[in-house]
Amino acid sequence: MASALSNFNSPNLPLSVFQLFKKNVYQLPKIEDELVARKLTQNLKRFVIPPKEGRTQIVSNLALLLSEGVPYRVYRLDVRSFYESFDRSEVVGALNQLQRLSPQSKNLIEILLKSHAEMGGTGVPRGLSLSAILSDLLMHDFDLLIQSYEDTFYYSRYVDDIVIVTSTRETPDRFIADVKKALPTGLGLNPNKRQIVDAKDKVAPVKPLNSSSAKHNFDYLGYSFLICDPVKQNNKPKNGEYHRDVTVDIGLSKVKKLKTRIVRSFLDFSCNGDWSLLQDRIAFLTQNFSVHNPKAGEKKLAGIFHSYPLLTNEAIALQELDRFLRNAVALRTADQSQRALPC
Repeated sequence: MASALSNFNSPNLPLSVFQLFKKNVYQLPKIEDELVARKLTQNLKRFVIPPKEGRTQIVSNLALLLSEGVPYRVYRLDVRSFYESFDRSEVVGALNQLQRLSPQSKNLIEILLKSHAEMGGTGVPRGLSLSAILSDLLMHDFDLLIQSYEDTFYYSRYVDDIVIVTSTRETPDRFIADVKKALPTGLGLNPNKRQIVDAKDKVAPVKPLNSSSAKHNFDYLGYSFLICDPVKQNNKPKNGEYHRDVTVDIGLSKVKKLKTRIVRSFLDFSCNGDWSLLQDRIAFLTQNFSVHNPKAGEKKLAGIFHSYPLLTNEAIALQELDRFLRNAVALRTADQSQRALPC
């Protein structure tokens, strides 16, 4: 209460900053300021309609849609520097349009935004749950507009990751230009993370010998989607329609990241000889576990299975990671019998 009445103990800046993956991440070190920010987030949630689908639901819906035998085109897009690119004046303007949001709430949010700007930040402060709600507020009209396009079959946005499935009747360059134009002021698409997948050919069943090669593939939300034509069978579908085979696997970049962390765990063990620490690291990377969530007052399940619960039977990433771990153990055992690795 005192923090809210004193405007976060103004004129002192309530935010602190640290770097993560070359991005500035902000937090509220004082618990009283954090509690006020949580209350502000709750207040905003009453007026902001966030995307309804979570990560698991998006992936499940997308896999089901991709299996359809109709022509479609998939746009996998990414908004560049999402939180940092919003126009602060537009954020304040959107807040002022919320007539039922109290003046005190608006004032406190503006103080946080001003403190963020005084620290050299742009847009909204990355790391605060409040910023996620503010970004949804600014992206609301964009979400509705892209969903309303005539050629849009499916649209979903998970923070800055966008996927759109269309009818293929549109022109890709013009469609991308329309998406860019619809973005809020300051935001732009990252061309390096753009993927466009065309599945506009008629579904043609293939012989079993040719069924292993994926016809289309793309990554989204840490998953890899591999799309193939179905295997030719003696009995045709009763309705005469074929469906594509969709394999949902762990994304290639995520597999590489897990392999890198396994290697670094063994390299560090070569230097410190801490067997217990190595066990904990490998267990963290390869197993499932539970952690206590103090906010909810209960345990939360985590681990590789809970991070990727929608892997299909044809997925090979876990088998590949198992082989990689066995080879790493064998290599480390053979090397230890000869000499210690240099630190």
